[in-house]
Amino acid sequence: MDKYLSTPYIEFFEQMLRQSAPYLEVLFGERIFDKLIRLYKSKNNIFSSSNIYAIELNEQVTGMLLGFEAEKVEKLLSKTKRQLLISLGLKKTNAFKEFEKIFVQLPAKSFVIMAFYVVPEFARYNVERDLLNWAEMQARYVGSKSLIAIAGTDSQFKFFDNYYFTVLRKVELQGLSQQTTVTILQKQL
Repeated sequence: MDKYLSTPYIEFFEQMLRQSAPYLEVLFGERIFDKLIRLYKSKNNIFSSSNIYAIELNEQVTGMLLGFEAEKVEKLLSKTKRQLLISLGLKKTNAFKEFEKIFVQLPAKSFVIMAFYVVPEFARYNVERDLLNWAEMQARYVGSKSLIAIAGTDSQFKFFDNYYFTVLRKVELQGLSQQTTVTILQKQL
């Protein structure tokens, strides 16, 4: 069995999404996290272990990163769009169009960090740096020329800014009942 399908990893995956991608809830409603967890556990899991990296300290998951090649994100979105919209009951909303704005005009040959979370008490152990090193390694392995980070919170923006990411653009998203902004950052490799 894939270790990423064990309970601690599934719970941390959900925590990572809730903490690092609050824009998902704004766009799709709070049920999105349950649906993504169900998708994560399914046999058709789009979140393969090659796209997830987790760090453990003392047998506890302390940090996790979800990343994809930009080209695969586009294919993934087109493949799952209908399935997600139907399962979330959002066929008649613009939520997915808003979500897709994040991925418009990403640089070719880039590796996208879609979600990133470290338990705050473990930050001093350089877990963030280790996760970013993994992302850079993955990016180089697949021939990417840059890392792209989607910052859904101010603290994420500050974090990536400290690691020499520069702002590529800000994206205003209109959710079900409110607006939010995500910042797309880039780091050349």
